Amino acid sequence: MSFVIFNEHGEKKRVELFKDKTLSIGRSKTCDISFSGNEKVSRNHCALFFNVANSCFMVKDLNSTNGTFLNSRKIDGEAILKEGDKLGVGNMLITYHSEETSETQKLIKVKEVKPFAVENLAEAELTQTSELEDKKLETQFSRMRMGSYNLLQGDTVQGYEIIRKFGEGNLAAEYLVREEGLEDIIALKIFKKEFQEKPEALLAFDKIFEKIKFSHPSLVQYQRKGLYEGCCFYTLDYMSNGNLGTRIINSAPFKELQALEITIAIAIGLGALYEKKKVIHGNLKPSNILYNSEDSIMISDYGFAEWMSEYLLDGAPAISPWYMSPESVSGHKLDWSSDLYSLGVIFFQMLTGVLPLHSANSDEILKMHREESFPAPDERNPNVKISEKSIQMLSVMTNKQSSERYPSWNYFIKTAQAILDEMEKKEAEIKKSEDSSPDNKNSGPDSGYKHKFSFFKGKKNL
Repeated sequence: MSFVIFNEHGEKKRVELFKDKTLSIGRSKTCDISFSGNEKVSRNHCALFFNVANSCFMVKDLNSTNGTFLNSRKIDGEAILKEGDKLGVGNMLITYHSEETSETQKLIKVKEVKPFAVENLAEAELTQTSELEDKKLETQFSRMRMGSYNLLQGDTVQGYEIIRKFGEGNLAAEYLVREEGLEDIIALKIFKKEFQEKPEALLAFDKIFEKIKFSHPSLVQYQRKGLYEGCCFYTLDYMSNGNLGTRIINSAPFKELQALEITIAIAIGLGALYEKKKVIHGNLKPSNILYNSEDSIMISDYGFAEWMSEYLLDGAPAISPWYMSPESVSGHKLDWSSDLYSLGVIFFQMLTGVLPLHSANSDEILKMHREESFPAPDERNPNVKISEKSIQMLSVMTNKQSSERYPSWNYFIKTAQAILDEMEKKEAEIKKSEDSSPDNKNSGPDSGYKHKFSFFKGKKNL
């Protein structure tokens, strides 16, 4: 019997999983596992269900606000569960087990759960009133019917040996691989739609890949593209130290200095990509901001949003609604400032620990992006105190009119860097004063973080 275990209010609990039923998880009291009152958990956050075709249990995110994480990596849609896998649901950790152990025999189990079906999506608070969202959901369900993309350990994809799968969404699966004859482990991302009868999609993929191959210290390096059984894939450097989304869930709100440093680092990478290649990210979100083994920021999944929208999503935007710019919601052509808007949402999230626009209804979120002004950070989290200059910068980043945002990445970086320099100067003065006190010799805001940003000093001009 498969089951999950978790700790809540100091009590360890056990919940059995049944092959003919879906287990819902969220803060709604109607969920089978209900974390009532926990604002880090969405009302209907995710679901666990048995996949008959693959004979395994899987987890599916239900458009949750902060995402569902599998072994510290955010899933875009659904993913296979294996023995010992750790699920991050808000700030709750749930462990999946595929067999009984003596350690968990005394834990409780929940009562019968309702079966999951497409017609029950209203209960998961996904809207079907917007034509845009309808199209997106329709495409997502067609991808789900394709099933998981299963390459097994030892399989080879054009000279790459599969080690294991480490991520899967509705549109693509990600694997750890090793090129034959080499020792280095890299990542391989394969899209799950076959294009054997769509040469125009293959040609567009090849053209985009060659355009976005670009070396920069803040960008994950793409290596090679290819076609496997009609499916496009590419290889890239593997980042082993998690992503910004996980860190926001675990540690936000960040100190203002730290949030500024991260924001500038992301902007420098995106600015270089746009200046040298005229390429925008198009799908910027915390789970696409990775960390390498040295804990430096690396931006991933850049450049493919337009191709994914056209050939995988039938024209629907390839970006999470939480980070979508107003012009993207309205179906207008995106430019670099659309990424700046998304970065503004991320900056707000780092400062407050929550998203600026909140609704369980994704259609309502899209409407808010078009029509509602961003709240002040302390409106969403009264416990944070943010400088007026950062608040002003945030308001320009997230202006509804793209023409009213900063005129260039370079201008924005200089603005953010000036705010950071001024704050660092004040912090240094405070630290100097505190150092005169024996009780505060080892104190100092943001200690241990400055060295991670040393590369970017003096790199203001792209």
